[in-house]
This record gives sequence, C-alpha cells and structure tokens, in this order.
Amino acid sequence: MNTIIFGSKRLGQQLAAVSAGDKYPDRAVVTIEGNKGSGKSRRLLFNTKAAQKLGLENGDVQELVFASVEGVSRQVLVANKSLVPEADQANIVSYKTSKNKVSNGEDTKEKSKAITSSFFTREVFSFLGLNDDGNAEFYLTAFSESQIEAHALVPVGQEPVIETNQGSHTMADVQDSVTTEIAKQEAADNILNEENEATEDFNAEVEAIEVVEEEVVEIQVEETSGSDWDVDEEAEEQAATDHQEEESDSEWD
Repeated sequence: MNTIIFGSKRLGQQLAAVSAGDKYPDRAVVTIEGNKGSGKSRRLLFNTKAAQKLGLENGDVQELVFASVEGVSRQVLVANKSLVPEADQANIVSYKTSKNKVSNGEDTKEKSKAITSSFFTREVFSFLGLNDDGNAEFYLTAFSESQIEAHALVPVGQEPVIETNQGSHTMADVQDSVTTEIAKQEAADNILNEENEATEDFNAEVEAIEVVEEEVVEIQVEETSGSDWDVDEEAEEQAATDHQEEESDSEWD
C-alpha cells in the first residue's frame, strides 16, 4: 500500500502531532524556549492559567519584572510590574508581553501570552544551571517571602511533595484544592443568602396581605352591624305604634 501525506513541510516527512488546547489546562505553567539556533529569537510563554495569575489580559501589553533568589537553592521570581511601588518602577528592568496570545509552535495549537527575549531566556537557563538544548517548563507557585505578590518558577517534576491524609501532593495541588473549596463555599453561601432573602420577601408579602384582609373584614363587620341595629329599632317603634292604636280602638269600642 502506498503512503500518501498531504500538508507536510518537507516531502517524505511525517506530519507532526498537533495538540488541541493547553498542555496543562489546570496548572499555571511558563515555558522557556531552548536554543533554536543562530539568529532565531527565543520566548517565555505563559499559558492560560499562568497569564491569569500574573494579570496578563489578552488585548493589552503588560510588563513583567523578574528577581533571583539565592540560598540553599536558586529560584527565579516573576511579578507584574504594576505591583511594584511607583517610586521604584523607574529603576527596574521590565519585559513587555505580547498584546495578544501567540502560537506556541508548529506542533501545537496552544497559544500563550509571550515575552520575546533571547537574552533573558539564556539568563534563566544559566542562573538555574539548566541545559538549553530543549524547552524548559516551570510551574508558577506563590512566593510568600516577597514584598509584592510574586511567583516562583519551579521546574516541572521538581516540586516539593507534601504528605496529606489523602496521599502525596505538591504545594500547588494543595493550594489549588484550597482555592477550589473556598470558591465552592462562597458559591454555596451566595445561594443560601439569596434563598434567605427570597424567604424574607415572601413572608413580608404574606404579612402585608393579611393586614389588608383584616382591615377589610373589620370595616365590613362595622357596616353590617350598624344596619342591623337600625332595622331592629325601626321595627320596635312600628310595633309600639301599632299596639297603641289597637288599645285606643278598643277603648272607643
């Protein structure tokens, strides 16, 4: 059987597998491109979740700042420049993102907000002691020791593991789980508040209806009572008059 391939870049070459959507749909991941060869630019790619955490909205250009942490182990931090105190912004180096999402490459349909800087990508690989023959992927994890809201780049597969009553999980997994539970609780509280408000409104309407009905009944009773008494008095007076006339007639007789 003959092998026929349409759409390949080179004749005789198999088509590359194409992924649909984010590679990590539930995790905030930054991909730093490795060495592409002479004259080719390299990028930092922020997937959908990473862009959300860093406040990178599609349709606008944002600026990010980076910091290095040296100690027992080296780390790279990233934060949105807008979080830096205004007095310090003039003295820091920042990197602009793309206005819109860009394609991650020919072998995927994934698109990300991006920073294009061959210089800084080399800096990250060098500072962390990583080989840049290929792309490097990093989870974004909250870094609480920073003076501003910053996230650390933690290589995928090297996250510290935490033992819980439900097994082993990374810190990011635990944080995501807590965030999810809080969101569920807030949603449940909102529903409960809405139900309580609806019940209160209903009770108020019922009370208003009962008050109106009572007023109407009282008015009707008063009117009815008055008319009955008038009729009885007239009847008694008529009877007394008739009785006197009868006595008068009998006396004459």
